[in-house]
Amino acid sequence: MNSVPRMRTIAAAFAELKVADNDTGMTQCALRRLVNEGRISSRRIGRKILINVDDVIEYLSTGDVQQKDLMEEYGRIRRIRE
Repeated sequence: MNSVPRMRTIAAAFAELKVADNDTGMTQCALRRLVNEGRISSRRIGRKILINVDDVIEYLSTGDVQQKDLMEEYGRIRRIRE
């Protein structure tokens, strides 16, 4: 059985990072930039953007997040990097 992902808004995910490491160099703006660049996967629910806190921690630890399901991106327009 799969566990429920810890989906949070960017502000709430940043708050959890601050609690875990009060002296973190990460800022909320930098976290938002990682989401906008597609380095951390996100889900738009209405007007909210939700991210998985565990994916954020994995990205900060390793610099990469494994894509869990490529079909989630199917049919969406993606930005082409130059």
